[in-house]
Parts: sequence; structure tokens; C-alpha cells
Amino acid sequence: MNNLFKTPRNIAFLLFLIALLVRLSILLFFDHNTIAPDSTSYHALAVNIAKGNGMSKQKQEPYEKWYFREPGYPYFLAGIYACVNIFHDINFIDRDVYDSKSGKLNKVYPEIIAAKIVQIILDSLGIVILFLILLKVSGFKIAFLTAMLTALYFNLAFHSIYIMRESLTMFMLILLNWLFIKLFFTGKDKLFYLITIGLTIGILILVFQAHVILLPVFFVLMLLYYLNFRKALYKSIIVALFSGLMVLPHLITVYRLYPDIRIIKTFGCSFTYELRAYTGAVFRGTYYDVIPKDHTMHEWGRNSKEQFDKSFSGYYRSKTDSLNALNSESIISKRKIKNLFKSIHKSFFLTKIGQKSGWGLLNKYGYIIAIPLVIIPALIGVLGLLGLIVYWKKYLIFFFPFITYLLLFYILGDEYRRMIILQPYLIFFGLLFINRIIQKFKLKII
Repeated sequence: MNNLFKTPRNIAFLLFLIALLVRLSILLFFDHNTIAPDSTSYHALAVNIAKGNGMSKQKQEPYEKWYFREPGYPYFLAGIYACVNIFHDINFIDRDVYDSKSGKLNKVYPEIIAAKIVQIILDSLGIVILFLILLKVSGFKIAFLTAMLTALYFNLAFHSIYIMRESLTMFMLILLNWLFIKLFFTGKDKLFYLITIGLTIGILILVFQAHVILLPVFFVLMLLYYLNFRKALYKSIIVALFSGLMVLPHLITVYRLYPDIRIIKTFGCSFTYELRAYTGAVFRGTYYDVIPKDHTMHEWGRNSKEQFDKSFSGYYRSKTDSLNALNSESIISKRKIKNLFKSIHKSFFLTKIGQKSGWGLLNKYGYIIAIPLVIIPALIGVLGLLGLIVYWKKYLIFFFPFITYLLLFYILGDEYRRMIILQPYLIFFGLLFINRIIQKFKLKII
């Protein structure tokens, strides 16, 4: 029996089983058929794509195109839904079966359950890939313990059953990191890994456009590793080229709807920078009671052609300037400082995913369950900030997605679910820090 789990392959299988059991248990006993408000949009898009109606939220003709969301995650869901549709009809979510406050569905949708199960499998595979990554750059024990704690961590595991793009993003970022490691440590097939890295980044951009920052980060890491500008530039051009090729079909589709080259700025997403700025101004105005609380974000619901029109005509920009003029400089500065601390908290101290939290698990099942699934991984993750200070020079260059999200924390950190990719690496650095303390303690005893 002892020999059974001595090989990395057997350990990887064990980690996969543990991760799978934890996530299936959450689906069975803690999920209660929930779906987030934003998830209803992804679901509607996926149903239409699976039915051949394209990127539309409408439940009937003319199926007006809606590119407010990036297409990556809706198409991922649509692939699952199309398989389900062979055996069972897929349907839109009716208002009377959905409670937006609790997020509960009063009806079972087989396609949603199937999507959650697929995401659970991908997330469990991600744990295995994480183990293989860390096995390449560190010792066996640290790699195994990091993967095990990540597999058990409820706050991470829960995201895999949430119908949100972060579930796919997490897996793709871990996969990207593995390809990045293979590029470093494989003597041959360098071109293959450059191409697959480029395609993976392209998919990530289609899931969430902010991932375009992966391209300049990749160049900097190549420059630091090889200390050769031409070599770093050559590799980065190949990666950028194949990323662009992956995104190109979607851009062509959007260009047919709205023939303006400026759609490239947001990779065909009609949630443009101008619309985002306007949204931010509205949120600030309502937060400080400068404009009425009942001011709605009806602009989000407009069709994409109208959103592009208002973005590129200067409408959103002028509206944003008008709203910002109502706020004093001191109010805007306070808001920025508050957002900074909020982003720090939600990026590095993960306390909840969506509508669920580790504390909810604690209240329902007690400390026997919460200690291994929430408290221990969370505390080690906090210590990871200290471990990062000590060990960043040795390990940081290998953790491509981790570095990228560290750079993005102020922009994306206002929501816990976006920053989940940081947590496995923080657990890794936390274990390194604990190991360092133990070694020093042993030295003192001796």
C-alpha cells in the first residue's frame, strides 16, 4: 500500500479524487440549486448559442446580438448544453422559478447541473496540474501539501460549481502556467509550447478581455529569464500572433455587426472603456448621494450596436464628465483610497465566493469540517504574504498567472471571485515560510 502512492502519477490520481469528492460534496449538500444573477445572462447566451441563435439574450426572434459579455464562457457552456440537448431539452430560466435574492432555482435544469459537473472535473484536473507545476520548481512535500490544501479549501472549491467565468478562468490560468513551465524546462518542442501558450492566452482574452496584459508580462518574464532582448521579443511575437489568431474570428463576427475598427480596443466586447467609465461615475454618484439611488444602469441592457454607437460618438464620455463634475476631488480621492484597501482585502484574504462563504460552512457544520476546509488553508494563505517576501526571487518568475494578477489586483480586486488564482500560490509561499520557521527552530534545539 505504501508503494502505491510513491510515484507522482499515483499521487496526482489521489489528489484528483480528493478534489473531486470535495467539490461533488459541495454540489450535493451545500449548493442547493443556486445560480448568481449574472449567471442568468451567461445561461441565456449559452442556450441561444447551443440552439444556433448566436450571442443573444432574447428568448424569441429576432435574437438581437449582445456582445456585452465576452464570448469565451458562453461558448464553453453552450458546448455542454449542446451535449445535454441531445437527451433533454435545454430551456431559458423563467422569472417565476428564480429567486434573485437567494439565487435559488425552484426548478432543476439538467444543463446547469451538467455544467457544474464539468466545471468540477476541470477544477479537479487543475489541482493535478498545480501539483505538477510545483513539483518542477520545488520539493515533493511542499508541492503535495499545496495541492492537497488547495483541493480541500472550500472557498476555492465552491467557485467550481458557480456558473461564472471564473471557473473556466482558473483552469485555463493553471494550464497556462504548466505550459509556461514546460517552455522553461523542456529542451525541445519550444515552438509547440509557444504556440499553445499563445492559443491559451487568446482563449483567456475571449473569456475576459483584461487578460491581454498577459502578453506584455510574458515578454518581461522572457527578458528576465534569457537576458536577451531579441530572443524575448521573438518568443513574445509568436505568442502574440497565435493569441491574435484565436481572437480574430470573434472580431470578424462583431465587425460585421458594427463595422468600426475601434471594436478591437475591447476585443469585440461592447462593455467598452467609455461605458465602464460611465458605469463607475454612476456608482460613485449613487454611493455619495450625488445622484438618486434609483438611477438604473439601463445602458447595460441596450443592444451592442447602441452601446458601440454611444461609446464611439462621445456620448458616454460627456455623460461621465458631467457626473464626475458633481463629485468633489476629496470625495473621489476618498473613494480611490477605499477601493485600494478593498482590493487588498479581497485579493489576498479570500473570505467568500459569490453568495457563499467559508463562515456559512462553519455555521452549518461546525469546526470539525471548517478547520480543514477553511481555517487552515486560509491561515497558511495569509502567511504566504510573508513567504512571498522571503522567496520571491527564487520562485516568482515561474508563476506567470500569479504575477499577472498581482499586477491587476487594484483593478480586479473589488470582487473575491476574480482573484482566486492567487490563493494556491499564496498557500505555496505560506508553506515555504512555515518550513523555514520549522528549520530554524530545529537548528535552535540542536
